[in-house]
Amino acid sequence: MSFRKNLEYLRKGKKLSQEDLADKLDVSRQSVSKWESGAAYPETEKILAICKIFDCTLDELMNQDMQEEKLEESRKYTFNDFLKSVTGIIDRSIRMITSMNAKSLFKFVFEIGVLLILIAIMRLPFQYIYDAGANIFIQIDNEYFDILRAFWKFLIDIVYLVVAIVGFVYIYKVRFLDAFEDIEVKEIFKKKKVEEKEDQSSVVQSEVKEVKVEKRNVDFGIFGFLGKVVLFCIKCFVAFCGLFVIFFFLCSVAGVVVSISWLFEGVVFVGILLFLLTLIAFLGTLVVVLYNFIFNRKTAWKKVLVVLLVTLIGFGISAGVGFLEFKEFSVNTECGSALTLDMEVKEFEMRDNLAVQVSNGPRTYVVDNSLGDMIRVEVRYSKKYSEVHIDERENDILVSRVDKGISFRDIYKVFLHDLKRKELRENYRDAFGDCITVYASEENISKLKQNWEERVGVHMSGDYPCICIEDGEEFGCECELR
Repeated sequence: MSFRKNLEYLRKGKKLSQEDLADKLDVSRQSVSKWESGAAYPETEKILAICKIFDCTLDELMNQDMQEEKLEESRKYTFNDFLKSVTGIIDRSIRMITSMNAKSLFKFVFEIGVLLILIAIMRLPFQYIYDAGANIFIQIDNEYFDILRAFWKFLIDIVYLVVAIVGFVYIYKVRFLDAFEDIEVKEIFKKKKVEEKEDQSSVVQSEVKEVKVEKRNVDFGIFGFLGKVVLFCIKCFVAFCGLFVIFFFLCSVAGVVVSISWLFEGVVFVGILLFLLTLIAFLGTLVVVLYNFIFNRKTAWKKVLVVLLVTLIGFGISAGVGFLEFKEFSVNTECGSALTLDMEVKEFEMRDNLAVQVSNGPRTYVVDNSLGDMIRVEVRYSKKYSEVHIDERENDILVSRVDKGISFRDIYKVFLHDLKRKELRENYRDAFGDCITVYASEENISKLKQNWEERVGVHMSGDYPCICIEDGEEFGCECELR
């Protein structure tokens, strides 16, 4: 195929009109029309400009059938093609190095050293990914942890090796080989100037054959294929991470809905609402960026940067407002809540070896010397959520509970009630009972604790709160073992 047909093929492939191409080359539309009809040829400088516009070499533009070669790109890549790519790079490297003077050679070695250092530094994010994956695998049963960790390390090392090789070869080829041949081409065209347009085509073709230029050809065989494989793997990894981003985005939207519903309940938290709105903007922008990367779409980075700055300001403001709101909060360690409405009470006669055994729930000892040798056990709970039994078995007072089930709605109700009072609980299960209180004289409480300690083999003095009352009023006392 001749130059004129290649030019027409490339122009249509870029979806450019003759007038568009003429504007890029700073010539008239009629000149482009003459070139494509074969009535005239462009000047040398225009031919080089055409190569830059369509990202092709002089050899491809002047001598090859580009349309036919495009159809053959889908053929399978053979081992001979791989050897041809490798030997081509080696041959061009030797020709480049042998033509360098001492200063250029020193600069070349220095830049190669810097490139190798950057590739070594690139190992750090891969090590971070490996550590993150190992932290996940460590949660799995020990029987499979070593196998998964070894496989994960092998996979990370292979990906890093491929990325390092492809990155080094690509940068080396574009930065050194193509740059060297650009200079070589320009020097050759400076030696000869064509005066007659009719002879320009033959002059350009003869010089291309002598130089054998492969300017700006970044397709280097199997390395290009491996690069595509690596890029595909990276996109799959990004898509996988994007699922988590989308999940947190939806959670943030749900959080905004819940925060707005609190306003109707009289619970106002401006800091939380502002944080969630800012998080939605940040995650939404991140989703757009990931989508554009996966599907090769352009990203408006200026807008992304503006959104990022706004979200950073929003996070700072929400953190400050949230601190001012939550500094008034306290932690509620008490048992029970407004839902603990029922009570079970039983009294027992004190014996030397008697102990109170509780299946679950906190226990409080209250000194009441008016009881004498009697022990009173009270349990506050809700019949809606559980059943409580207080029984004496041999030398134990056994307090047991049977759960009826606690719904999420009930927990949310207690949580919302605590927010109105600016309180948070350590364990919201305690809000539903059982709140066990043992009333006895100071001497009997000491015996009860000592008996329980001897049975379980654990020192419990002071483990449970102790309150002293007499005639219905509290007073200061000690409830330690004697």
